[in-house]
Amino acid sequence: MKNLVAVTVLASVCALSCNYRKDKSTTTTGLTATYSSINSNIFIPKCVSCHTSPNTYCGATACGSLDTSVYSQVAARTSAGSPSSSNLYLRVTTQAPVMPLNASGLSAEEQQAIFNWILNGARNN
Repeated sequence: MKNLVAVTVLASVCALSCNYRKDKSTTTTGLTATYSSINSNIFIPKCVSCHTSPNTYCGATACGSLDTSVYSQVAARTSAGSPSSSNLYLRVTTQAPVMPLNASGLSAEEQQAIFNWILNGARNN
């Protein structure tokens, strides 16, 4: 009888795990590959202090005049569908100086969200 219970439990666990599919569009922190999520979770807390207008941190022409709180300016620094050709993605991953300056950089999860957003067309969603 004990063996029958053990086999039943094991079979149930196997059946459930085979049908389990994690939704990969949402990360463990709730960050998704949408502009609104990236803006709320990355741009506002990590970029706006330098990249906004008027900029009191680095002057009127410094910081490449990018205002990360404005979708059209962020989108202008992407190549929709091609993260590897997007200035925005390159600057937060490999192109020196890697952004954000004077910080530990973006996590792999944050970089992946930006990558996926650009790959999916960098839409204002």
